Amino acid sequence: MIISKRVQGFLCLGVTSLIFGTFETVSKTITTIGPETTNFLRFFIGVLAIIPFALRDLRTVFRVFTWKDHLKIGLLGTLFITISMGLYQVSLSKLPASTTVFLYTFNSVFIAIFAHFITKERLKAHVVVFITLSLVGLGFILEPGVNTISIYVTLPLLASCLFGLYNVLVQGYMKKHGRIAILTLAIFYGTIVNGITLTLRGVPIFVQTEPLELLALLYLGVFASGITYVTYYIGMKYTSINMGSIVFFMKPILSTLMAVIVLHETLSVGFLIGGAFILLGSFILIYYSNRMHHEELKQVVMPEKGSGR
Repeated sequence: MIISKRVQGFLCLGVTSLIFGTFETVSKTITTIGPETTNFLRFFIGVLAIIPFALRDLRTVFRVFTWKDHLKIGLLGTLFITISMGLYQVSLSKLPASTTVFLYTFNSVFIAIFAHFITKERLKAHVVVFITLSLVGLGFILEPGVNTISIYVTLPLLASCLFGLYNVLVQGYMKKHGRIAILTLAIFYGTIVNGITLTLRGVPIFVQTEPLELLALLYLGVFASGITYVTYYIGMKYTSINMGSIVFFMKPILSTLMAVIVLHETLSVGFLIGGAFILLGSFILIYYSNRMHHEELKQVVMPEKGSGR
């Protein structure tokens, strides 16, 4: 039975969504290793898992890259792995998984804002609606008039902000040299910097742990921080970039379900209302972005048909 590439793409995106959706819950099961060490180890394992898929493109990259290019990717990798993912991993150890993942979904808000100021992308109406609904949702989730807001809620928000900045800055390299190759380099350099930084701070980077936690760490490394990036980019390649965005729409839903079922987390009414606002905003962003993308493709195709007459 031959499966079409489009079906393969949807299968890859489905696998990516499921694995990304388990990340927070599985991370919560690792208790004998500190969050910063966990972050280092999962990407150390993850980059080893990705390299075989990126070898062909990496050979091309190394032929054309200057030392300045390597330095820039190294800085972007440090922003991504050492700082953003480090903050996110620490926030998971301090906050409920469901709260952390919904706060982290704000990376889409920050991507839209940074793209507007850095690459001069116009803030379209549906993007403004998405940002507004997300901010309303944030208010309901935090419930500032009811709860004392923990300082730790700033960690996933800052992590998502920096990840959004990384995403905008790295796009030029990814479009020119291939997404998997540049991602691999960013993780590789970011992990090296992370390891050096932790060592200088006296934080252990290679530690012994219990067998079950070792399995959890291997899962986070090989799959959640490795193979899923490959399946994600393959899924987008065989479907569309807009279809790939559905992964990040499904992630907070699946992660929250996992947190409730496995970790027995309870969800407040404010959280449910806020989550609904954020998901509605995400749906509007994905729907109208996809619609506009198809309209742009039609405008490109129609003149070509006309010129052939």
